[in-house]
Amino acid sequence: MAEGNTTSTNQQVQYFTGNPADWPKEQDAVVSAPGNHRILLENESVRVPGVTFGPRETAPVHHHQWPIVFYIHTAGDFIGLEGAGNVIMDTRKLPAPLKGPLTMYKEPKLCTGSKIGACALRHK
Repeated sequence: MAEGNTTSTNQQVQYFTGNPADWPKEQDAVVSAPGNHRILLENESVRVPGVTFGPRETAPVHHHQWPIVFYIHTAGDFIGLEGAGNVIMDTRKLPAPLKGPLTMYKEPKLCTGSKIGACALRHK
């Protein structure tokens, strides 16, 4: 393990805090969670993922190695967890329900997600 990284025993994953370029390729979102992530466009400058969660679906632990912009077509209740299992977003606690379309920016992170509502969540 590279210096500066820490290990979490929760879900038996490593939470990497060092350089995102050094994060393990097997935990890349399209490798670790292919049922939820696909690449719409990728080149040397940008990656555009397509992300889909079905009703009540949970994604495996994965990372987004680079900053990411989500354009969300449809939304609903969603719990986002960081790699150690701590809640980083619970839409049920927002003052108003999420409604698509909307856009979000996220820094590189190790995460998992759980769609708890009855409708699908679709990012493009």
